[in-house]
Amino acid sequence: MQQELSVIIHNAWLSNFSLPLSVFDDHIQGTRTIIDLARSVQRCNGIRFLFTSSIGVAQNWDESQGLYPETLVMDVMTAVGGGYGESKYVAERILAKSGIEVISLRIGLICGGQRNGAWKPSELFPICVKACWYLGAVFTPSNESDWMTMDATSDVILEILFHKDLLPFAANLTHPRPVENAYILHAVRDGLIQELGHGLPSECLRQVSIKEWIDLLEQSARRHRDEPRNITRILSRIIYKVPPFTTLDISNAMKLSARMKTLEPIDAGLVLKWVKFWITSGLLSQSEVQVGHHASKAVILPRHYSVIVSDPPNSKATFSRERPETLIRSGNFRWSYM
Repeated sequence: MQQELSVIIHNAWLSNFSLPLSVFDDHIQGTRTIIDLARSVQRCNGIRFLFTSSIGVAQNWDESQGLYPETLVMDVMTAVGGGYGESKYVAERILAKSGIEVISLRIGLICGGQRNGAWKPSELFPICVKACWYLGAVFTPSNESDWMTMDATSDVILEILFHKDLLPFAANLTHPRPVENAYILHAVRDGLIQELGHGLPSECLRQVSIKEWIDLLEQSARRHRDEPRNITRILSRIIYKVPPFTTLDISNAMKLSARMKTLEPIDAGLVLKWVKFWITSGLLSQSEVQVGHHASKAVILPRHYSVIVSDPPNSKATFSRERPETLIRSGNFRWSYM
């Protein structure tokens, strides 16, 4: 291996954003071990080492200083926050002293790809979508998302890895054409209604403020003890209380990758692929949706909706499938397919 190795891509890292820095000690030590291997390679042209870092290294960056640069930032305080981003920063500092040709790619959020929308259901955004569907409410966020699809990210990584020129120490990989978060959530809402709503009017998945959505989530957690309360706390913290990530300079990435220059922004067609994938994977289903936050149980019969409405208590009503809008006017309820 020492005679033949020419390229190393180091992307093995625990993806958990709630753990402290100490948990990542083995990963940092592993980085040093791989550096030792790279330094032992007996090639006249040396070796190229690509490290998949994270935009988390910029989690405490002061935006009054401008865009986060594509260089090694020496002020350790700029990385203080979650252990994941801190550990990536520590690895960058070690790599900068290694004496080998290194590029650290600070990668942002990777979303489902163009082919089939595949996006791991256990990640934060899919969990948020599941919560929206269950609560019968979609929050309306501010700011923008500069997410890149997994296929685009892999293309850019390979283009940079095999670039003919000497590589800079760092390149920040975020989408050059970000889109409004409100647009993405609106497309998610449309996709849920299209794929799971079965003719129900759009009011069955209403749009609410982030504060109101978090309130609904916490109320639901208090009512249903079997729900994972830690998920509620995580969603509340990340969606409502944590400021958006820093805007990064992407000049190096744009120079090194032709793919970066031609990336299309996220559109409704891609979002629909995400929704369809989450349905196929079992994250989302037609089995139950809660509309409103004082719901009781409802059953959909072959031709009519038979609903137990929570206000007034114990009252029943039947709604024609041909006139689903009457379902919404009845008050707060839960409906399910059988």
